[in-house]
Amino acid sequence: MEQTPARHDTNAPYPAELIQNILDNQSKELELKSQELELTKQRDTNYFEYSKFTTEAQIQNLADERKHQSEMWSKSMSVVFSSIAALTVIVCLALYVGREQFILEIIRIVFFSGCGAIAGSSYQKSKRQEQKKDKKEP
Repeated sequence: MEQTPARHDTNAPYPAELIQNILDNQSKELELKSQELELTKQRDTNYFEYSKFTTEAQIQNLADERKHQSEMWSKSMSVVFSSIAALTVIVCLALYVGREQFILEIIRIVFFSGCGAIAGSSYQKSKRQEQKKDKKEP
């Protein structure tokens, strides 16, 4: 009996070009994953820069708001004190001249206008607080 020479199996379970295609696909997948990671890193960096920018803007805005409130308070107090000084001068002059009825009318005007100013101020404050609540709640 004649023996046939050992031959190489040409029908290998995995041909070389199939293995090469698999390796090429894996290298492409790795490249895509690295690009995705780079994009994710860039997105995170952009989010960080944006949040840093908005935080700085909020800090500046709060500082400006506190400064504005302080200026408004000082201006309103100067108006109040100058009004009190003017009323004091008018009352002293009326007492000097002997016009007591004029003083009673001034007291009535001051009382009613003071009540109106307090009511208007509290109304404005409540409206401002409602607006702040509306801005905070989406």
